[in-house]
Amino acid sequence: FDGAAQALNYVGQVEGGYLLFTIFHSSVTVFSCIIAVLLLGTIITWRQWIGVICIVFGVIVTTIPSPMEVTGNFTLGLTCSILGSLFLAAAYPFSERVFKEGEHHKEGAVSAEMACVVGSLLNTVVFTAWTLVYTLPRWQSGVIRYTKPGHGPQKLAGFAMYGIMVGLHSLSFWMSIHKLGTVPTAVAKGAQQAGVFIFSHILFCRVDRSECIDYNNGNSLWSTLQKSIAFTLCCCGVVIYALDKTGGSAGKAKCNENSGAFEDGVFLAAEGGLIPSSPDSTAFSLMGNEEAPCEIFGKAKSEEGLAARRVKS
Repeated sequence: FDGAAQALNYVGQVEGGYLLFTIFHSSVTVFSCIIAVLLLGTIITWRQWIGVICIVFGVIVTTIPSPMEVTGNFTLGLTCSILGSLFLAAAYPFSERVFKEGEHHKEGAVSAEMACVVGSLLNTVVFTAWTLVYTLPRWQSGVIRYTKPGHGPQKLAGFAMYGIMVGLHSLSFWMSIHKLGTVPTAVAKGAQQAGVFIFSHILFCRVDRSECIDYNNGNSLWSTLQKSIAFTLCCCGVVIYALDKTGGSAGKAKCNENSGAFEDGVFLAAEGGLIPSSPDSTAFSLMGNEEAPCEIFGKAKSEEGLAARRVKS
């Protein structure tokens, strides 16, 4: 998904223009959350949804108002921007699904490092094949023509550094999905976007005014405040999501007091309710033959603090 999203986003930005691309790219976090709810059964509270929406507005606010400048084929740009955003959004929950599926095997789930290696290798093979088939025959017109003059070693160092950063980004993505899950990782894009505003200002403002946090293609009050407002919305969205602890990942929904599970012929219950012990036991019924063991869920987090009682079935 990630490699396809990169290719589609590039075509969408070139053909449809920056504004069209940004509008759909800003919805990646929302799409990821929706797919996670449908595919993984992730629980997102209404307060957390408010945080997600704040992040979306934080990304899109820098484009308002801006003229819709189409640089190529509008239909192609629109289609690629939509598909690129959907593919990028789907990369989050489907990556988490890889780890969850592995939990049912004796060998256990694949490690984040191995998942990163396999995913990166697949993208490398596909893009290398594309480069050999399409780019090399057009090297002079498609690459050399757009290359700006400069020192060769500096260019090579820049490409090498870019490759290292992409590798670190890919590894951090897989590790975040493995440790945190889809929704927290997608929400973290808000912090990422806020960081872009800050570091772009610190590193490049003195050489390129468009990178300054107090400038956005105009000298009006709104143009001066746009990036600061976007930064604030992104940070607020992340904080609002993080402060609400009632949401959770798939399979963390509480069992009500009238529900339960049989384990070794004993019905487990607790005053704080019950939670399924495995992602697949989120929904269960005593009417069927399936046994879905539940862990005692009390107000206290430690095992010693749980007040449990056993009731014979």
